[in-house]
Amino acid sequence: MSNDMRAKGMGTFKLTAGGAGFIGTFAAPVALADIGYWFYVFFVFWGSFEFVFVYFFFAETKGRTLEELDDVSEASNFRKASLNIST
Repeated sequence: MSNDMRAKGMGTFKLTAGGAGFIGTFAAPVALADIGYWFYVFFVFWGSFEFVFVYFFFAETKGRTLEELDDVSEASNFRKASLNIST
């Protein structure tokens, strides 16, 4: 985010993260009482889904300079471009 948008972005992040934490804190005991161990199965499934999504759709940024990351972000397929730039 640019500097002028950073405060709004962080405010939005804190609001949504706080809301999700609040709901998770108070909904977890109710869900665990109602559906039992399936509550944990849901989180295993969700974590697996997130892992696969990040693996296939996020760009590789490890060991890249800012100039290389700029080239990656301007590519039409940024994930493929992030794998082709040599370090």
